[in-house]
Amino acid sequence: MPGCILLSSCSFRSYIPTPSLRNTVGNHNSYVNNTVPKNNFYEKFYDLTFALNFTNQKTQEFGTGWLIDWKGDETKDLNTLTIASSSIISSVSNHSLKEKQDDKLFIAYIATNLHLIDGLKNDHDYQPYNKDGNGLSFPFDQKTQSFLLGRFANPKINSKPEEMNYQVQTRLKQDAMVFIQTSTLPKTAYAGIDPINFDYHETSDESGFWTKKQSTANFPRTRTLKSYADFAVLEVPLFLDNANDAKIYQEWIRPAVQAYKELGDVENIFAKTPYAEYINNTYYLLGYPVTNNNKYQFILGQDEKWKFSQQTSVLKHYQKQPLQQRTVYVERDDGLPTLTFNEDKLTHVQGTDLINVDQITDTNLGNGLINYAGLSRFTLSYHNVEYKLFGYGTILNNTNFPGGSSGSAVFNKEKQLTSIYFGSLINVTTGNNRNVNLGLGQILRTYNTNNSKHSAPSSYDLIFGDKNTIKFYAQFAKEKQTHLWNKIQTSVNSSISFYKDKK
Repeated sequence: MPGCILLSSCSFRSYIPTPSLRNTVGNHNSYVNNTVPKNNFYEKFYDLTFALNFTNQKTQEFGTGWLIDWKGDETKDLNTLTIASSSIISSVSNHSLKEKQDDKLFIAYIATNLHLIDGLKNDHDYQPYNKDGNGLSFPFDQKTQSFLLGRFANPKINSKPEEMNYQVQTRLKQDAMVFIQTSTLPKTAYAGIDPINFDYHETSDESGFWTKKQSTANFPRTRTLKSYADFAVLEVPLFLDNANDAKIYQEWIRPAVQAYKELGDVENIFAKTPYAEYINNTYYLLGYPVTNNNKYQFILGQDEKWKFSQQTSVLKHYQKQPLQQRTVYVERDDGLPTLTFNEDKLTHVQGTDLINVDQITDTNLGNGLINYAGLSRFTLSYHNVEYKLFGYGTILNNTNFPGGSSGSAVFNKEKQLTSIYFGSLINVTTGNNRNVNLGLGQILRTYNTNNSKHSAPSSYDLIFGDKNTIKFYAQFAKEKQTHLWNKIQTSVNSSISFYKDKK
């Protein structure tokens, strides 16, 4: 691996994270790609995982996400069920109408990175995410025009012979990178901004320090930043009377739900171990980095004829996609989200270890774990407000996944979700900001019995909450009465029950 991080003369302060979301094109790495995993360690991770695409008037961004939660009847099989038509619905009572509308709505909650959903700018989003961090409306050219979910899979498109030429029809029988435009724009269910009871005070010498929010001390010549974790959750509504949404639900979400349950469901899928115990493990990563690719891309756009079946209270809360993508089959090799997982192509060794302890020369690193609290360069602008990264992370050796892999879930050898991948390291002391072959993950929930000198919290839990975490996903799950919250309510697992009896 590149040598700068191995040298005592090159401090870790010389590095910054580079988010792995941009639509820049990476090179093929040594890992397996463009192969749907079957009957191996990665199969369930694949079922959980999706490519994400946001487009506005200026640019498009790619990322990766995974199913964390849902609301609705996940047992509903659309292959054996006929959704009631609008004409039938219109003849029933108002009460029954609401029930019918609810029955036609399934909501998937997709976890990803905070820096990725900075690209979601939706006037119909939940407050405060429907405006920038200063309470101002988003400029029109920054507003999200289109959102698509993707997966490397068989397109399963039943086209008429006259609609596509023979070559395209033949290729549609092969696996391709399939993107499907949903009927509406997603919303922000959770954003990891200001999640802990601590603030960061930036100093001119880049040392910085943390204090509890309740502190009344005055700190002159410092700039105070709120904390962030590179973790967020999208709310993706799927209206089952819409052909695209129904296809996503039936072919992608239902297998994801099944994988989620087989991996332990809410009670067991999310690892929570002492900080030091993350060291002696192997980590498995699957995502959709953008690379040069010899496969094909199929985009299934929205049908302009589809209308919201009824303007009920359910439908009023979502915005129909402003830009309806064309259905198109694309042959390209100049950069495409590429299903990739960290199994070596040649040796077939699966998984990645943390950076070797003998390679570590910086006090902020410990046996391949990183304390983000002490690294002043790790900041992020979300909706035009700057935040300071906090928490602990994994440093994955030989894992420089290119842009598009941001948001990938990182699993351990027990098949538990430990962290979320958000980028790789750049050495800013070199003339060309050389990329270092180390990937970074944000641990989602942990506790550290040996607290660091940085006075940031020794424990946090971004999903279920704990004494130091003031904003976490379970709060939203409770409000919306999702699957995750229902499991918390009935569980005897103390590690997920912090918020169970809160008023």
